[in-house]
Amino acid sequence: MEERWTVFANGQASERVVDVVAVAEFLEPACTCGSLCMGRYRFWFEHAGSLFTVDADRIGVDWAIEEYMEAAPSTAYATFPRLVRDWHESNGWCGLDEHFGSAVTAQDIADFAAALRPYIGDAFASALRDLARRATALNSPMKAMTD
Repeated sequence: MEERWTVFANGQASERVVDVVAVAEFLEPACTCGSLCMGRYRFWFEHAGSLFTVDADRIGVDWAIEEYMEAAPSTAYATFPRLVRDWHESNGWCGLDEHFGSAVTAQDIADFAAALRPYIGDAFASALRDLARRATALNSPMKAMTD
């Protein structure tokens, strides 16, 4: 599937069409309107002009992170995976200025998947780990974003 992206580099905006290869999608339309009105989270890497992605609806991931945080002792915050802390603090991949992705590591993705597995399920956790393995094997940097 192709998507049109606006890319910012060296203070210049340009558009490009990218080929998106969906490794996995966990997108659930809203029950009231039947669309993806709550947004999505995208985890990806780029290789040979294509984006390899795992997409999930925001509401499901938000719920999973909230459940994870509520189940943990309040003193454990510093040990939470970086992506969970970024979500809570609206930094990095969940920051207001990261509409085109924030750099994350394969280890960030693996830690996120492991921590949230009880709340996101085996299929989603496995898809994230698989994406991280593929990126590592291809030596491709990973990104994550919300839109």
